[in-house]
Amino acid sequence: MTSAGVSAGIDMALHLVDRFEGTELARTVAQVLDYPWHSPGSAPDDDKALREALLAAHR
Repeated sequence: MTSAGVSAGIDMALHLVDRFEGTELARTVAQVLDYPWHSPGSAPDDDKALREALLAAHR
């Protein structure tokens, strides 16, 4: 798998995290990176849901 450009590389990395480790971890990584990412086929989450997922992942 290859990508070109910084954003494409981040998208690819998040896709791989999503695929092999799960969407929740990919969303957490995206939040830590402050990068707006949504798993393929999903609607963007509102900020509250994303914050809750991030907090739950750090417990």
